Amino acid sequence: MKAVKRSSNITRSKLGLNHVRSIVENAGSVFIKIDQEDDLGIDGIIELMLGRRPAHRSFAVQIKSGASYYDFQKAELVFPVGGHRDYWLRHPLPVLGIVYVPSLRTAYWFDLKQALRSEATSSTLKLPALRHYEFSERLFETIFAPLHVNGRTNLPLEELSAYATSNRQAEVQFGFHQLFLSHAGERAFWDLLLEHLRQKAFYDLIPLLPFYLAHVPWHGDLGADGGSPVEGQMKADLLREFSSFGRTEILKLLQFIDPENGIVRGSIGQCVEAVISAIDLFPAKLRDVVKDSTVAMQTREFAVFIHAMHEGKASLPLFDVLIKQGSSYALELSRYLSEADGLYPYS
Repeated sequence: MKAVKRSSNITRSKLGLNHVRSIVENAGSVFIKIDQEDDLGIDGIIELMLGRRPAHRSFAVQIKSGASYYDFQKAELVFPVGGHRDYWLRHPLPVLGIVYVPSLRTAYWFDLKQALRSEATSSTLKLPALRHYEFSERLFETIFAPLHVNGRTNLPLEELSAYATSNRQAEVQFGFHQLFLSHAGERAFWDLLLEHLRQKAFYDLIPLLPFYLAHVPWHGDLGADGGSPVEGQMKADLLREFSSFGRTEILKLLQFIDPENGIVRGSIGQCVEAVISAIDLFPAKLRDVVKDSTVAMQTREFAVFIHAMHEGKASLPLFDVLIKQGSSYALELSRYLSEADGLYPYS
């Protein structure tokens, strides 16, 4: 008689499902398993609870379990799409992909719909296994649940600071954003942010850096709450730090300006201008940037624009420098400034 054997695929699949279910249920939330015969590409539903009350946040989950779904060399999730792309994208709930790695006894989650939109034609999704996307009991309660209910984590400043100083860019962005949301009133956050600006090359800087920095000098388009998260002596001390910025910091900041939007209300360019205008002797420092032919023309054009916002017609000789070097942007602005009272992009 042939011995009955249990499929190893079924065993691995159950390991992943049981891992996810135990974490969800131990945290007091609800996991609803989808029976295999009804599985169209979803293994279960997670409903978050706040104590005994529903948080009104539910997720469909697809769980993959096994070493084949994890690249150990690259620390990368390998998630097959198969014929489920349209089903996942059209699902009425947010859909999470979860990969459980039995040998590590660790799982990682990701936004499956977002990943599919980013990789519109890929038959296999490959995503970095990031620390803050671990699906574990502790991180479910400190990151996953609060992040989806309140938009911010419950991690302490020290742990978020470790993310902000990671060597993985996605973890750095996560760390700084969560620090900003929860700890913008603490000097430790600003010290980390200033060190990041000074120590990193432009391509390693977090994309929202000017947005965070602009909350010190503040401008009215940052939000409706009406003021900076920093006040009093700390604000004065930070503005003193800003005033000491030189050519290196100015060049980095100018490179953040989006050429599509430039410097207009609500843009990252407005945040850059707010920070640069807090720098001591900034018109002279911008003038030096404009005159330096080794600097990219686009960067110099934004420098002269900010200069003209504050110095008006006194900037016309600087426009001439760029016009002689072929800048049609400078020519157009120079003509406008010659006839107008000044440049007022926020009016």
